[in-house]
Amino acid sequence: MESWRIAFRDGLAPLLTLKGLIVLAAALETDDVRLDQGCTTVPQAGEEWFESFPVQQCCALALAILEGEGLETVTDVHGRFLEICDQASQRLGDPGAVAAFIRWHDDTPRHDMRRLLLIEVEAAIVGRRLPPGALPAA
Repeated sequence: MESWRIAFRDGLAPLLTLKGLIVLAAALETDDVRLDQGCTTVPQAGEEWFESFPVQQCCALALAILEGEGLETVTDVHGRFLEICDQASQRLGDPGAVAAFIRWHDDTPRHDMRRLLLIEVEAAIVGRRLPPGALPAA
């Protein structure tokens, strides 16, 4: 399995809220204009005069955080993004694991990124909605 999928499935998705996953799925399906590639948020974090501004566009992970946790500002979303990435790296036991997802997200053509990530997001949603042990053993 590709490293970006492992990072998302086992590291990132479990840390995102169900609401965030549902909003992300809709955004991927409809090619929401808020979805961006190549940066975490627009405006970007680190630009002091924009830190209290509301997020206008963001990467898929940041969108799930923004909508799922009810955050608004660049500072809040970026801070939580870093926390989730750190927690996911710890879950995966590899400090560089999340970077594989981020590189894939940023470097994959938009249409392909949306299509492939939507599959993973929908699987994560289904997994959250089913009671433990509901799926038959493979």
